[in-house]
Amino acid sequence: MLAAYDPSDYIDFYLDQSMTYLLGQVQYDKERKGVNDTERSVSFLAIGKLAVVAKQDIERYLDDIMQSIKDGLKAKRYHHVPLTRSFMSHVAIHAS
Repeated sequence: MLAAYDPSDYIDFYLDQSMTYLLGQVQYDKERKGVNDTERSVSFLAIGKLAVVAKQDIERYLDDIMQSIKDGLKAKRYHHVPLTRSFMSHVAIHAS
């Protein structure tokens, strides 16, 4: 992962683009049928790993990340779908 190899350059040049893309992937929206649960799971894990590397630079995205987590929890509860392991891993990474 490039972010782990050179965090400062990654944060300066790629963090905004990466987070915009990843946050788009994890949105729970009725009209977004192109993103499946596997893609969401992978995106949640990627956000969690980026958060570990980016540290305080991820703070500007926390509101959007937390909203995605809340929406995901609501969607899972509403549709009676079990939470994925990666979703819960993402929540654990941000809780620490």
